[in-house]
Amino acid sequence: MLSLKPQPKKTTPSSTLRTRGRRRFSAWQLVGASVVLGILVLGGVAFALGGAISHAAWMDNDGGKHMHQNNIVSTIGGLNKISMVGSTENIIDANGKTVKVDANPYDVTAAPVSSGNLKAGDLIVNNWGAMGEGTTLVKFAGQKGTGHLFNISQTNIVDGPGQIAFSPMNDRLWVANSGKANDVVILTANGKNLATIKSPLFNHPWGMATNSGTWANMDYWSHDYYDAYMHHNVKIAFFTSNLNDGKILRIDVVPQNNGGPQFKVSQIGQLGVNANKAPTFIPLWWVPQLKAGGRMWQDVLLTGDPARNAITAFPNSTDSNYWNRHMGWRKGMVLFTGKPLNTPGGLALNPINGDLLVVNLADNNLLELNLTLHQVIATKQIDPMAVDAKGNGAALFGVLAVKDQWGNLKVFFTDDNTNSLNALSVS
Repeated sequence: MLSLKPQPKKTTPSSTLRTRGRRRFSAWQLVGASVVLGILVLGGVAFALGGAISHAAWMDNDGGKHMHQNNIVSTIGGLNKISMVGSTENIIDANGKTVKVDANPYDVTAAPVSSGNLKAGDLIVNNWGAMGEGTTLVKFAGQKGTGHLFNISQTNIVDGPGQIAFSPMNDRLWVANSGKANDVVILTANGKNLATIKSPLFNHPWGMATNSGTWANMDYWSHDYYDAYMHHNVKIAFFTSNLNDGKILRIDVVPQNNGGPQFKVSQIGQLGVNANKAPTFIPLWWVPQLKAGGRMWQDVLLTGDPARNAITAFPNSTDSNYWNRHMGWRKGMVLFTGKPLNTPGGLALNPINGDLLVVNLADNNLLELNLTLHQVIATKQIDPMAVDAKGNGAALFGVLAVKDQWGNLKVFFTDDNTNSLNALSVS
């Protein structure tokens, strides 16, 4: 490689060397050497970094402003950033004013479609209230910013809201009212009350999940064609759990030839309750199929089971008579029990790998469980406060998993220690 430094003058006594003196480069030689050196330097940098760039990162379509890992983070073990989305206590009311409301956020869900005042992906959080007397649902548009009151049209419609769930086929939001109202209400995308469901089986409904309206082959799986008749050809069903008696209920949406649908409430399961008669928060999540115990189960309602410190399942949950006719009321199949479960308070499904995400009430940990392999994938503490024997300090009830804009796992969770909605994501 050419040197750009002039050679030092030799001190040898040779007269030939003395008369030669220092060698000088022309301007064109200097320019040429600079170009060659630049190419070599850049080539070396490219060689050193090229592999890393081609295998570990890619440029986003935002003009290269962000560099992201090409290896998608698919489990909670790879998430290392906790950020606050917004407060559920200090929100904007229907008149555009900042107000303080009875908070304690216990669940979070995302709008599946754009309609009315909602856009697909907007987050809705409930406020159960300090004594279970909350009256507000809070919307976070675009999954960020200041929370706005969602149920803006009527008063006394939302009462101690438990879990909430959208019907994936439309903009209807189902709310389990665990307070004095003791009912289930359906709200439109504009926060208006569409329907109120009453039932003598309700005993302060808490959990809420839906079969997504996709279960059309229930009679095939049960091999009992009477079910199709007894079930009124229902495809859409919602599920709820009672705070006070541990009953697992299904609400059938029965279509009518004229007018809106009717609702039929029936019991499909029975879980235990807390020995001290404190409210038993039984979270729900529905999956179309699940492989467990060497068998593929269909139409599965998953439940957190605090009394047994377990995750239980009710297969064929949309089948109107399956449990009643074949096995009677059941406590469900135990899929996972024991540590690291510590009073499960909320469930969600990892959209990337199908693992179950669980938040513990008794230690403020987030868990990821592979129910098929019966494996603990990861455990992560997401609220640092200690929980005492009476449950003081328990923060985690609501959890929701989505994909971020680059395909990585992102987890939203409610924290009632801080009265906020938060996000766990890649940094």
